Amino acid sequence: MSGPVIGGRFISGDLCRVILDEVDRNAWWQWSQIDSDGYTGVQLGFRRGTWCEVPRRCRRVVAGRLLAIGVGLRRQFGDFRGFEGPNLLRYGDGDFFRAHQDERSGRAWFRRRSVTIVAFLNDTGFAGGVLRLHGVDRGRVLDLRPRAGTFVAFPAETYHEVSPIHGGDRYTIVAWLYR
Repeated sequence: MSGPVIGGRFISGDLCRVILDEVDRNAWWQWSQIDSDGYTGVQLGFRRGTWCEVPRRCRRVVAGRLLAIGVGLRRQFGDFRGFEGPNLLRYGDGDFFRAHQDERSGRAWFRRRSVTIVAFLNDTGFAGGVLRLHGVDRGRVLDLRPRAGTFVAFPAETYHEVSPIHGGDRYTIVAWLYR
């Protein structure tokens, strides 16, 4: 399994603000769901957060940027055949996501997620919200604090979590590459 790619440039700070302004005006937020052992539903004891589609005005640039990043990640993770997403995630006061994998061996799906890409849209206005990757550095835990406009990519089988948010909202874009 390849290690993560950390801190790459996703978009400019100005474009982060444009997306967040557009979200403030037009987003329709819904509870995030979990797909687990054939069950899909909201499990607030495991994950608390909401999601919406990337605002229409911003979709083309975000999708284009994700495609360019995917091409750039080929050396690290191999070729891919497509991607899922992007989705915009919001973690508010008290929200979190417990340790989980975005894909695991043996799961019977038409397409398996290969690589997770998380792009941070803000890094101020909240506390907490650390992205914690498990077992990536000789079995150690790696804590990543959000930095607006940057991304992290890691194998979808990597256990990861988001620490609880304290005050404010943390925004990210998430997508997955398929092999």
